Amino acid sequence: MAETPAKLDLNLAMQMLASDGQNGTKQRVYSEVLDTIIGDIVIPKRRLEGLYEWSVFDGIQSPFALLIGGLNVLSKSSNGGQCSKATTTGRTEIKQSIQFFNSSDDLLGFTAVHKAGSNLDDMGLNCYYAFVNDLNKAYFEKLFGTWYEIPVNLLYNAGAMWIDAVNYLFYTPETCPSKDWGFFFFYLIGDFALRVFVRNEDPSADANN
Repeated sequence: MAETPAKLDLNLAMQMLASDGQNGTKQRVYSEVLDTIIGDIVIPKRRLEGLYEWSVFDGIQSPFALLIGGLNVLSKSSNGGQCSKATTTGRTEIKQSIQFFNSSDDLLGFTAVHKAGSNLDDMGLNCYYAFVNDLNKAYFEKLFGTWYEIPVNLLYNAGAMWIDAVNYLFYTPETCPSKDWGFFFFYLIGDFALRVFVRNEDPSADANN
C-alpha cells in the first residue's frame, strides 16, 4: 500500500544500538543511558533534535492517518481494509496536488484533486460499512463479553505491535517514509491501538503491508 510505513531491518537497528558509544569518543548517537535504581539502562534515543514543526496539514491529515493505520489491520478484503486503501489513495493524490500547485503546475494540481475526489465514493461506502459490518456493536459486545478475547488479541498481534514500537523508536522525521513524520506518527498509533481490539486471522493478508 502506498506510503505505508515499511519494516525496519531489525538486525541492523540492534547492531547499531549495541555498538553505539563504543567509538573512540564514546559519543552515543543512537542511544541514551537511563540512570535507574536497578542500574544503567541503554534505550534507543528519540532523535527529534531537528525540532519537527507540526503543520496545519499534519493536523488535518491526523484523523486520516489514524483511520488508515487502524483499518489496515483488518483483512484487505473487508470493508475496513478497502476503506484504508481508498483513503490512502485519496491522501496520496491530495499530497501530489499540493506539490503541483506549489510548483505552479495548476493543470496537474487540479487533475490530482479530481483523482482524489474520485475515491470519495469508495471511501465513504467502505468506511461506513467498516463500522456496520466489521466493527459493529455485536463485535464489541462479543469482544468485551468474553474475558480472553483481548489477551488473545495481544498475543496474536505481539509481533506486529513490537514492529510498531521499533519503528517509532528508530525512525526519525528525517528517515521515516517520505519524511512525513506527521502521517507516520499517527499511522503507528492507529495500527498499534486497533490491534488491542482486533486480530486479522485472514492468512492471505499481511496487515502490516
